[in-house]
Amino acid sequence: MPEIAVLMPVHNAGRFVAAAVASVLRQSFRDFVLFACDDGSSDDSWDVLREMAGVDDRIRLLRNPRNLGVTATLNRLWREAGEEFPFCARMDADDIALPERLEMQHNYLLEHPEVHAVGCFLEMIDETGRPIGCRRYPETAAEVHRSLLLGNPLPHPALLLRSELYRKMEGYRPVHGAEDYDLWLRSAAAGFRFANVPRVLLRYRVSAGQVKQRSLKPTLRSTLRLQRRYLFRSGFFSLPALFHYFAGNLLLLLPDRWIMRLFMRLTVRRKEEAERQA
Repeated sequence: MPEIAVLMPVHNAGRFVAAAVASVLRQSFRDFVLFACDDGSSDDSWDVLREMAGVDDRIRLLRNPRNLGVTATLNRLWREAGEEFPFCARMDADDIALPERLEMQHNYLLEHPEVHAVGCFLEMIDETGRPIGCRRYPETAAEVHRSLLLGNPLPHPALLLRSELYRKMEGYRPVHGAEDYDLWLRSAAAGFRFANVPRVLLRYRVSAGQVKQRSLKPTLRSTLRLQRRYLFRSGFFSLPALFHYFAGNLLLLLPDRWIMRLFMRLTVRRKEEAERQA
């Protein structure tokens, strides 16, 4: 019985999906099945997926009759994987997983039974694959919990989760651009805990076509609404969280491009800086 279901929504990712799938197939941890769902693509994504599935039986394909969006597609993937797999991994169709990703995250969850999902650090790359910098995240469960209202402390495309978390929380909800953040906050309130492996295990592609870059302010508004909902709850409130919430509302006054530049400056260590401090 396979241990991990890798879940990959695919929409118009024909330029990158072959490399993304290949990076999963090259994992040192071999006991997995890759579920990929084409979400109404208008490019050649489906043809690429079918060709790769024809030569590797670890790939299982689904296809939406039309574009349903990432939330509905992820929920469909989770339902398809069902309860057969004790762990589920997220993977985007334009990212590159390093070969040891699943093995290191799987080992972490086995060694830390109190943790229900684990992420990692990211190497940011541009559309051509050129390194931009590194994004680090809080590491321990306590650090992640303290950071929940200071921004999203988990890299959604790089998570490995215990399947019980998804089942008990009944999946993603349609929160524009922040369906993952909504799930983490609900899960934390229910007692689930998260962590991050302090090592780069995923190459995360930054491109103009990403949903959050195309609809930055609606995503920010969704994030702020979620933070307001939890800000004064027991176990969540802190003065830094309160300050962060008010600062986030001020960001809405800025042009989108300024918000993105500020976000990248604050969260991404430039490649040269990361190399100096390595």
